[in-house]
Amino acid sequence: MKCHVVIDSKRAPVIREMFEKVGNENWTGRQLFKWLKDTKKFKTSGAKHLTLSNVYIILSNHFYYGTCNYPKNSDNYYQGKHEPIVSKELFDKVQDVIKGRSVPKSESKEFAFTKLMKCGMCQSGITADEKFKRLQGGGVNRHVYYFCTKARDIDCKNKTINETD
Repeated sequence: MKCHVVIDSKRAPVIREMFEKVGNENWTGRQLFKWLKDTKKFKTSGAKHLTLSNVYIILSNHFYYGTCNYPKNSDNYYQGKHEPIVSKELFDKVQDVIKGRSVPKSESKEFAFTKLMKCGMCQSGITADEKFKRLQGGGVNRHVYYFCTKARDIDCKNKTINETD
């Protein structure tokens, strides 16, 4: 099976630069997101700015080193007829950098308002974290902090909201 596509000559150099910045300069996804939005004015084919998750989807897409997944989402990869945008070595290096940064999640916690609220300033999702504080009398106070994920605006200045139990 060979897949055939046409490479977008305007977008391909930006994609290559994204991989190089992560693989060779150790950039984070958030740095790329800001760079793409502010400097490159890089947008989707629908003329919208990329989201942070779009950046990570691009960086994990095997297509850019010359393979195609067929049928889609099948884990069957074939060599494409298209010219690779990045080398397999650079692609693998980027995957290692991303994996090295990921923090394993111990357990998933449900918080009351995370799926109900959006940031009032930038419309990003709201996430939460909990902290415990020991009291002098031996008890423990639980504090839940809700804050903007900054997925839509990395420079969002919205403050943390504290819910105390």
